[in-house]
Amino acid sequence: MSHPVWILRWAVLVTALIVCSCSSNAPGNRGTLLKAVDAADETATIQTLRTIVSAQTQAKVIRGSYANFPGLVDGGFLDARFLRQRLR
Repeated sequence: MSHPVWILRWAVLVTALIVCSCSSNAPGNRGTLLKAVDAADETATIQTLRTIVSAQTQAKVIRGSYANFPGLVDGGFLDARFLRQRLR
């Protein structure tokens, strides 16, 4: 399996796990603020993954193959924040 395809599959798997863990309705006394923060984190994670999938799709159409993060940034499909080891 080629490296860029592996990255895309890994990102989809991680997203699914994050969405499942964030969307559980465990009983407890969680405040409204904490629920809002969780919802915002979940939304940001989903949007980030949509951005990565869109960039990979554009790279595949234009170049004929998927790319790693440095390749996506060099090609102008993603901005430089995706070159960092950890996103904030």
